[in-house]
Amino acid sequence: MSKFPQLLSAIAALVPATATVVAQSTPCFESNFGTNLNLGDDALATNLALGFSFPFAGGTTTAIEVASNGSIWVQPNPNNYDRCCGGDPLALVSEGPSINPLWMDLDPSSQGAVWFNTFPGRAVITWDNVPEYGGTVGMTFQVQLLADGSITFWWDANCTSGAGIALVGVSPGNNVVDPGASDLSATPVFTGTEPTLYQQFDAFFGTPFDLAATSLHLIPSGTGWLLVPRAGCVPAAATSYGNGCPRPPVAYELFAPGSVDLSNTSYLFSPTSNGYAVTACAANCFDPNFTNNLALGDDANSGPLNLGFNFVYPGGSSSSIDVASNGFLWIDSAQQLGSRCCDADVPTFLADPATICALWMDLDPSSGGAVYYDTFPGRAVVTWNQVPEYASTNTITAQIQIFANGSFLLSYGTVSSTLHYSLAGFAGISGASDPGSTDFTTAVPFTLSSGGTPIGLAAAPGSSPVLGTNFAMDVTNLPAGTLLGIVGIGIVQFATDLSAIGMPGCSLLQSNDASLPMSTTPPIGASVLPVPNVAAFAGIVLYGQAITVSPGANALGLLTTNGLAIKLGF
Repeated sequence: MSKFPQLLSAIAALVPATATVVAQSTPCFESNFGTNLNLGDDALATNLALGFSFPFAGGTTTAIEVASNGSIWVQPNPNNYDRCCGGDPLALVSEGPSINPLWMDLDPSSQGAVWFNTFPGRAVITWDNVPEYGGTVGMTFQVQLLADGSITFWWDANCTSGAGIALVGVSPGNNVVDPGASDLSATPVFTGTEPTLYQQFDAFFGTPFDLAATSLHLIPSGTGWLLVPRAGCVPAAATSYGNGCPRPPVAYELFAPGSVDLSNTSYLFSPTSNGYAVTACAANCFDPNFTNNLALGDDANSGPLNLGFNFVYPGGSSSSIDVASNGFLWIDSAQQLGSRCCDADVPTFLADPATICALWMDLDPSSGGAVYYDTFPGRAVVTWNQVPEYASTNTITAQIQIFANGSFLLSYGTVSSTLHYSLAGFAGISGASDPGSTDFTTAVPFTLSSGGTPIGLAAAPGSSPVLGTNFAMDVTNLPAGTLLGIVGIGIVQFATDLSAIGMPGCSLLQSNDASLPMSTTPPIGASVLPVPNVAAFAGIVLYGQAITVSPGANALGLLTTNGLAIKLGF
């Protein structure tokens, strides 16, 4: 017999009645932010009076201190500081008592602000539209401290650990024992008598922030904590999916360490009259006849290597290539470029001259395996055969075949990564817009255009689909001559390739159950979705996509944007 009902009863018994009452009277998101603390980068606001006694870690406090870097000191202390620059479990348990809604390197001096407000029995601290240091995307998150000792957290859809290390959690500090990290998304979480609860996020090592667009309630239970979702508190969110068109001659899949899924697959890029058709390879997908060892060492480059024919691609044409030990080739050897050590990254991939990547990552043929280059009539073959990942025993076997008719083939034996980010794909021009990562194993067949910038749909700056408001959306990169457009709204998300009807690289991404009017003043369009003020609608997801009449853009004269998943909420 299942013990789940008993578990729920046990958890319910841990929740103090006062916590339930206070939580019910607490807004999901407090829109009255109060006083701007005017925090700059790496700054601290000191001795902020709560107006009530807040119980925490066996004591009480009537004042807090707020660090710009997403951390709250539970009591004033001369040792409190700005907590630059990343969430650190060792500091969490060894320093003073703290509450950390998103402890990372944040910079309100460049954008946004940190706010503080008090109400009877409640204090609210809000980071509004604050970016990571060096970033441009503002993040909004909020903490509410309640007189019963419970704490609420709210994160918007933009919240992320970014390029650094972030930490969410609480601790009495003062050299308590580190209990280790917990998965805060797997609620409910009960710590027993343990007073420290946290999770560290680091996208570089495969643990990206996963609490975006959620709200949690942390309830004291003796010396421990109970963490539960906040019923009915759904942060509004608008998240892009899919691609707009015309899709540039770029297709890639980016992999975090440990996530490569390309083993024993092959992908053929065949030129069409206006781009490429990408399909799964059906026959003769991997050529085992490789013999010419390039004798490449670690972080090495070989070229120019003669193709024996002229290879035409969207950025031009070339009769020779350069091959890098790190799993890719430069299409035009005249560029005289290097090996791009060490981890794959999308901005570099898009900005650099044209490349084909079998699996760009930090590879080291000096410690095993080899890289081969062989030519045949009308065909050139580059093979990375059992080449180890740098500082790892993991190896990859992958191959690129280039054909005189302008097509090329990516083929894989066993491939994986354990320590490094990696990227497979093609960038046919330098400086293309980012179409987003494509899951090759599920997306084929798909098409690419030979050029152009895709039109896009996104939330207008500062707008989100909050109940009882008008959600503003922008349509970007409209080509000159666009006559009109609509934003379709559907209740079902899907992907239907429209290439066959004269819209190469375009897809219908939602069921189009209703439509909204859209203004068109190239290069920007705009549309508004009125969101009803109905609490029962919280959590409902609608799918939006703009469709424009843009004569000359393709045979049909129609373009589509990416999709926008619109989650209604608070």
